[in-house]
Amino acid sequence: MPLSRAALPAAALRGFARKHADFRVWPRRRVPRHDGGWGLHLKAGGSIGVRVCGAKDVAGSRGPIGACSACMRILLFFVMLPCTFAIACAKSEKSSESAPAASAPVVNAPADQAALDNAKAAASKLGGATRTRLMETMTRGGFKEGVEVCSVEAQDIARKVREETGARVGRSSNRLRNSKNAPPSWVADWLKTQGERKAQGVAVMSQVVDTPQGRVARFIKPIEIEAPCLGCHGDPASIQTDVKAILAEKYPGDQATGYSLGDLRGALWAEVDVKAAQ
Repeated sequence: MPLSRAALPAAALRGFARKHADFRVWPRRRVPRHDGGWGLHLKAGGSIGVRVCGAKDVAGSRGPIGACSACMRILLFFVMLPCTFAIACAKSEKSSESAPAASAPVVNAPADQAALDNAKAAASKLGGATRTRLMETMTRGGFKEGVEVCSVEAQDIARKVREETGARVGRSSNRLRNSKNAPPSWVADWLKTQGERKAQGVAVMSQVVDTPQGRVARFIKPIEIEAPCLGCHGDPASIQTDVKAILAEKYPGDQATGYSLGDLRGALWAEVDVKAAQ
């Protein structure tokens, strides 16, 4: 099969040679060939000539090496393909050497663990202090007094824990009673994932993450509805009239009723900067 002008244009050979190798390729001149094709003359460094056709030129002479169309294809394969492969490899190595290595985040395992421990301790301290105060008050004055503690003292208890531990702490829920307990986004995501369900099987969350503000340790502990909670958070029909009145007064937008024993009420959460724990 003759090597046609469309299959092997001289301009393409010249462009390839100039770009990828120390060859100069140009049409010497068109010559009549035994297969009706046309010929090129390749020189390397001006010393070796190769005529890639097998016909005599117009003067009757044959080039230093003659070849038919099939030979020409073999020549191109063994000369140009290795050159292309070598150049591609060289460029790949150069690109790999010049590309800067991605910097891995610096992890200080002892500092991470210390921050996690502080976050867990802060959440536990908030939950324990709030529960203790509520139980003391309800034992003495009933559920109505308990509502007063939640509306007035609970925020003071959280503020005291923040000051003592250096952690950001709080209580929150999918169904808020006090808008001041609105969760940060990461706690809201956790609450949304849990949804409305029983607290049984809900595990604590403990993790260290990198944020735009720095590396932080986060801890979440689920809050379960227990029997004493139902006096203020249970079925509205079963809540005492005076308790419902004070809830309506203190929390006009209250959403935190209708729970049953064992339901997931919400979460205690704490967040600590890792650098503060080093």
